[in-house]
Amino acid sequence: MLDRGPDRAELAVEVAPGLVPTGLSDGTAHPLRDGHALPARRFAQVAHLGVVEEDLQALTHAMSIWAQADECRFSVRRVGWSAMPELPEVETIRRQLAPAVEGRVLRELRIDDPRWCAPLAAAPLGAALEGRRLERLERRGKYLIWAFAGEAFLLAHLRMTGTLLIDPPAGTRYERVRWRFGGPGGAGPEIAFCDPRRFGTGELALGGDALDTFLGARLGVEPLGPDFTAAALRAAARGRRAPVKALLLDQRRIAGVGNIYADEALFRARIHPLRPAGTLRGAQLADLRDAVVAVLTAGLGAGGATIDDFRHADGVRGAFQDELLVHRRRGEPCPVCGGEIIKLVAAGRGTYVCERCQRPPRGARVRGRPRLSRG
Repeated sequence: MLDRGPDRAELAVEVAPGLVPTGLSDGTAHPLRDGHALPARRFAQVAHLGVVEEDLQALTHAMSIWAQADECRFSVRRVGWSAMPELPEVETIRRQLAPAVEGRVLRELRIDDPRWCAPLAAAPLGAALEGRRLERLERRGKYLIWAFAGEAFLLAHLRMTGTLLIDPPAGTRYERVRWRFGGPGGAGPEIAFCDPRRFGTGELALGGDALDTFLGARLGVEPLGPDFTAAALRAAARGRRAPVKALLLDQRRIAGVGNIYADEALFRARIHPLRPAGTLRGAQLADLRDAVVAVLTAGLGAGGATIDDFRHADGVRGAFQDELLVHRRRGEPCPVCGGEIIKLVAAGRGTYVCERCQRPPRGARVRGRPRLSRG
């Protein structure tokens, strides 16, 4: 039976009443880490996204600097957890939507929630895309890329609870954005983005260079592409003391792998998630590369995993959650050795492991770590 306990951190930023940082309203950009810039007016939203522990530390440090500059107080706290759609889920959506929308003209992009595209206002975003033909619907990592004629690109991210539905019935809950397409025969399909917690995003890139810059700053190698080799994984792991699970979750190194598929890949490769990535041998990294490809392929074949909110474009649930070997199976027997599957924290995330099959690294205090509640 699947463990419905916490899986992915949601963070809340609290600012003392009446002392809101000026950046939250003026839209200026502040550096977050590694030279990336973040519009400050969206910071409160970004602070609710799931992050690994190193990102949380950077987030807290950045907020403390901004708070000093703006003479305000703040706190960052964990308020909940849930699962985010990963590569197989996003690719499943893409494969379902593409035949319905490719080659059609976008008649209207109605944005009911301005947070979805902030800091860009809804009207200019719609004006930039309406009347253009959708040439391709692509995916990169966890981003859906709507490639319109004239090199105009809309990059949509589902985040934690977003879903895209084809021709949803009237009154569908949590609708935030709607695409209305037309075609030679008149009216075309309508696509609705529904998001209970309003964390999904839409961003505009005009021109191929802008698209490459956007993706290049955020995403690493595509794990189902030809560049994801054992040699590439070995190069990414070289010299890293952080846990191997942190490497798998780092989107700037491997695009699209999240908590579910990282746990499953590490189990299949018989590698403990707390093992420092730089200490893995060549054969282990080759096994891990193969395991990542295998679990992503299996997840895609099952239509993704529905643990929380993910649904297909027609509203149907994915099925890969029924094929998980360790993830969300705390307390159950390992399918290989019969030992107990335990839950621990690795890279700031709830992690499932069989410590008979996945030998802990020397000196790791695994069972003594506090475990997350079932929620």
